[in-house]
Amino acid sequence: MRRTVFCKNNTRQHCVAVLCILVFTHCSHALYVPCKPGNGPDLSAQTGPGLTITIDISHTHQRMKSFGASDAWSTQYVGLWPDEKREQIARLLFSIELDSDNNPAGIGLSGWRFYLGAGSSRDTDPDTRIRDRWRSADTFLNEDYDGYDWTRLPGQRWFLDKAKQAGVECLTLFTKSPPVNLTKNGLAYCDPAVGQSNLPEKNSDAFAEYLVDVLAYFNDNLGIEFDYVSPFNEPQWDWESGSQEGCRYSNSKISKVVKKLYDEIRDRALNAKILIPEAGSIDYLYGNPRHPAGNQIYEFFDIKSSNYIGDKLAAIVAGHSYFTDTEARDIVPHRRKLKARLDEYEGLSYAQTEYCILGSDGSGFELRGSGRDLGIEPALRMARTIHYDLTMTDAVSWDWWLAVSPFNYKDGLVYIDNNISDGNYYESKMLWGLGNYSRFVRPAMYRVSLKRSDGKGPEQTIDDLMVSAYYNKETENVVIIAVNPTVEDKSFKLRLENLQQPANATSIIPYITCADHDLAAGELLDGEGIKIPQKSIVTLITEIEI
Repeated sequence: MRRTVFCKNNTRQHCVAVLCILVFTHCSHALYVPCKPGNGPDLSAQTGPGLTITIDISHTHQRMKSFGASDAWSTQYVGLWPDEKREQIARLLFSIELDSDNNPAGIGLSGWRFYLGAGSSRDTDPDTRIRDRWRSADTFLNEDYDGYDWTRLPGQRWFLDKAKQAGVECLTLFTKSPPVNLTKNGLAYCDPAVGQSNLPEKNSDAFAEYLVDVLAYFNDNLGIEFDYVSPFNEPQWDWESGSQEGCRYSNSKISKVVKKLYDEIRDRALNAKILIPEAGSIDYLYGNPRHPAGNQIYEFFDIKSSNYIGDKLAAIVAGHSYFTDTEARDIVPHRRKLKARLDEYEGLSYAQTEYCILGSDGSGFELRGSGRDLGIEPALRMARTIHYDLTMTDAVSWDWWLAVSPFNYKDGLVYIDNNISDGNYYESKMLWGLGNYSRFVRPAMYRVSLKRSDGKGPEQTIDDLMVSAYYNKETENVVIIAVNPTVEDKSFKLRLENLQQPANATSIIPYITCADHDLAAGELLDGEGIKIPQKSIVTLITEIEI
C-alpha cells in the first residue's frame, strides 16, 4: 500500500529528502519510527459510537523528552550472558524496527538510566553485606579505593553501548549511595548512628568530584555523554534495612553537594545537567515542609529559600509515582497539587523517574506488588499511572524502574531466571504496554489537548476509558493512546482539528496490547468508529509513509 508524508510544500521530492534525514541521522530515533498496518485484530467499531474524541493540535502542552527504564541491578550480570540472549533482551528494550508481520520488534526506549553503584557487591561480611546479590552493585573505584578501575561494570556498560547504538536520546547517570569509602559507616546503606545522612560533611566535595570523574571518563574516552546526573534517590527514606543500597539526605545536604557538583561539571566543561531530587513520593515535592527532605520544589527552586540551587539545576524536578498511584491514594489530588506548585515557577518541568507496582489499596482494580505477573493487569495499572502523570502533571519524561528483573515482583519489563551466568528471559505485558507509549511518543513531540463529548474529567476516568494525544510537528502525524481497564469494549469517533493536511486523519494504524496481543499492528482504520477492546491499551497513529 502506498502512503504519503505530508510536507509543507507538498512536493514528493522534498518529502523524500526530509525522510532520508529522519531515517538516517541520529534524530531518526527521536522524530520518526516505522509504522505499517498489520494483521492484528479489527478495531473498527461495528455500531455507531456515542463518544467523540476531538483533538486540537494547535493547543500544545509539554514537549516530550523520553520514556525510559533503569539498568539496576540485573544488567551487571545479564550484560555478560550469552550473546544471543543479551542481544534479544536489548532488542526488546531499544529496537524501533518492525518484524515480518509489521509488529514492533521492541519498545524503542528513548531514555536509559545507568546505575552507578557504591561498591556493596565487594562486601563479603555476612553481618553487613546486602543479602541479595541482585540488589548490590559495584563501583568504578579500584580494589583499594584509591584510584579508578575503568574495566569494572562490564555488563552494565554493554547495555549502555546498546542503548547508545540504538539512538537512545536521553542518558542519565544515577546513584543511590556514595561509594562505601566515603560513607560514615563504610556501608552502602544507613544505620541509626549515621544521623541525618550517611555522607559526612568532610566527604561531600569528594562525592561530587567522584561523580564528575565518571562523567568525564565516559565523555572523553568512550564518546558517551550523559544528559543528566542524578546524585540522590528517594532521600526521604531511612535506608536502614540493608536490603539494597540507599542513603538519606536533608535538603541542606543536597544543596551543598549540588553546589560543588555544579562547579566541578563547569570546570571540566561537561554538558551534563543535575537532576534532583528523585523524591520517593511526589507529595514531598510540594508538601511535608517539616520533613528534612520535604517541600523540595520550594527548597531548591525558590530564590527565597536558604537552600536555593535552581540556577545550578536542570529546569526539571524529578519524583517517583509510588504511593500516589491509586484512587484510594488520591492519584488525582496529588497530581493536581503538584501541577499547581510547578506552575508557580516559570519554566520548571516535571519528570517521573521511577515507578513499579508496589502494593494494593484493596479495591478491585488494584494489585499487590509481590508475585511476578506477565499478564495484562499490571500493564493496565502501569498505563493508568503513565496517563495521569502525563496529562495531569505535564511530565516531560517517564521512567519505569527495572528494565530487567529476576524478582518475584511486579517490577520488570523483561523478566529473567534467577541465574547470574545464564538463563531464560520472559516478555511481560508491562514491556509492551510501556511500548504503547515509548515506541510512538518520541522525543520532541508535544502532548496536545483533547475534548470528550461525554465531558468526563480525570476523576471520572480512573476506572474507565483514558485517552491522551501527541503531535509530531516534523512529520505532522498524531499519536492517540487509549487505555481501557474495564471488562467492556469501548468505542469512539475521532476528530482532528487544525491539521495542515486533514487527509492524513483518514488512515489510522492501530497497535494493541491485550491478553492475546503484544503491540500488534492492525488493519487501517478511519476516524468514524474505533473500538478499544476490554482490558487493552491501544495506540492509534495517523498515517505517514516513505
